Amino acid sequence: MIRSRRTRTVGWSASLFPLLAALLLVVVAPAYAVTLTGKVLLPDGKPAGGARVITNSGNWMTGMEVTETTADAAGKFTLTASSWQGQEAVAAILPGHPLALAAWTAGKEITLRFGEKAVALTGIVVDQKGKAVAGACVGLTNIWLEERQTAVGLVSNYTDYRVKTTTGTDGRFRLGDLPPGATVQYAVLAPGLAQGTGSTVMGTGEVRVVLGPEATITGKVTHEGQPVAGVRMGCWVRQGNRVMGGQGWAVTGADGTYRLEHLPAGQAMLEMVHVPDAYAAALTPTLTLAAGQHVTGKDFALTAGALLTGKVTEAGKGAPVAGAMVCYYSMQGRMGGMRGQSVAETDAAGVYHLRVMAGKGNLGVRGVGPGYNPGTPESLPLTVAEGDK
Repeated sequence: MIRSRRTRTVGWSASLFPLLAALLLVVVAPAYAVTLTGKVLLPDGKPAGGARVITNSGNWMTGMEVTETTADAAGKFTLTASSWQGQEAVAAILPGHPLALAAWTAGKEITLRFGEKAVALTGIVVDQKGKAVAGACVGLTNIWLEERQTAVGLVSNYTDYRVKTTTGTDGRFRLGDLPPGATVQYAVLAPGLAQGTGSTVMGTGEVRVVLGPEATITGKVTHEGQPVAGVRMGCWVRQGNRVMGGQGWAVTGADGTYRLEHLPAGQAMLEMVHVPDAYAAALTPTLTLAAGQHVTGKDFALTAGALLTGKVTEAGKGAPVAGAMVCYYSMQGRMGGMRGQSVAETDAAGVYHLRVMAGKGNLGVRGVGPGYNPGTPESLPLTVAEGDK
C-alpha cells in the first residue's frame, strides 16, 4: 500500500492541500454540479420565451460537452451545468436575433439580452485542388466577447455542433444570427477529408477553408486478450506551433476497436481520455501522420493498475473542495515519447478515486471548483505497483 500523510501545497492561489492515499474503486467522477437560473430578454426588455440556453459541461481533459435547455414563456430558465474553474459563460439562441452571451458565477442570477443587430459568418469550403466541397458540416466550436472574458463552447465531444450549417453545391455557407465584433472558432467536416478549423472576428469578411486529404488511425483495446468497450480515444494534431484540438474522437465498440478519422497531417498525439472503471489508461504514442495516411494496428492492452484515493481540502479550514481535477501523469515511456494520464474530479466530500498504471508518476491538481482560482500547479511524485491498494 502506498500512503502519504504529508500536507502538501499544490501551487494554487486558493492554497489547496490534498491528502493523498491509496484505496479502492476508481471512477472519473462527475464534474462539480452548478444550478444556473436566470432570464432571457428581447432587445425591448420583453421575455424571450423559447430561446435555447447553452453552457459548457465537462472539461478539456475528459471531453467538452454542452448542456442545453429552453426558456419558458416568461423568459426564465434553470440549467444544471458543471464547472471546474468557478466562472463560465452561457449563451442564448433565438432565430432572428444575434446570439447573446453572459458570464455566470455560481449562486448569481443571469440575465441574457439579445442585441439589435446580427451578422453572419460566411465563406467557402474547397479541397486542395480548389474544387468546391458540397455537403460539408460547418459548426461553431467557441464564441467569445471582450478578449475571452465571456466565452462559451458550442460543441459536445468535438463533433456535436449546436450552431451549424451545411455547404451548398458551390461550397458556400452562411451561419447567421451572430453578434458583431464577437470572435468565433469554427470547424469543418466532410467525408473523406481532414477537418478544417479557423477563427475570425465577426464583421471582418468571409472565410475560405481548404480541406486536405483525411488521415485515419485504427486499432483495438483489450484486457488479457479480451476486447474492452467504452474506451474514449482522443487525438490532437500539432502542425508547427499550432495544436489542432479534437480532430479525432472515438469510443471503442463491443469488439474493442476504434477509428479516429478526419485527421490532418502533422504530429498526432493519441490520448486515452477515459477508460472503464476497472482499468488503468495505457501509454499512448505520438505519431507522424502524412496527408491521407491510414495507420492501422495501433492496439493497446490495458491492465488493472493501482488504485489511488485522496481528499482535497481548503487550507486552514479543512473544508472539502468539490470539483477539483486531480491528474496522474505516468513517467513510464516518457523518454520514448509515450503519454499516459488518468483524471478524476473530487465529489461533494472533496474525495477522488483514481486508477493509474504501475510505475513512477506525478499526482497533482490541475483545476479547482467554484470559489478557487488555479495558479501554478505542483505535483507529488509517486511510485506504484500493479495491484496496489
